[in-house]
Amino acid sequence: MKRDIDQQLLDWKHDSARRALLVRGARQVGKTYSVRELGRTFAHYLEVNFEEHPDVCLFFRDSPDPIRLREKLAAYYSTPIVPGETLLFLDEIQSCPEAFSSLSASSTRRCRTFMSLQRDRFLNWPSRRYHRSALAG
Repeated sequence: MKRDIDQQLLDWKHDSARRALLVRGARQVGKTYSVRELGRTFAHYLEVNFEEHPDVCLFFRDSPDPIRLREKLAAYYSTPIVPGETLLFLDEIQSCPEAFSSLSASSTRRCRTFMSLQRDRFLNWPSRRYHRSALAG
């Protein structure tokens, strides 16, 4: 099934100036499915679900440095995180405020590998490049 969000996500992928992206919307509308499909277009894909693996939140608490975080996540999940080639999907990010803060703090730097998804809470994300209406459908 093709959705409007699928094209928006591909547009984000091909944007040379892309930054972290927050995908938000109602529950059970296919956000995770769409991000997983996008992940298939990258050389590497890593999905971190903070509700299923709350211990990963400690990585963000211990070291907010993006390079160190990338190293820890790559080692923990045995998946390479290569800028521009890896989609790092942080699912249920509202369960790990430290992760959200870490990404927000680095929003002024270019970030090519992070995509996060949150549900039920609507937050302002300074690096979001697409409006909610563009990602809703």
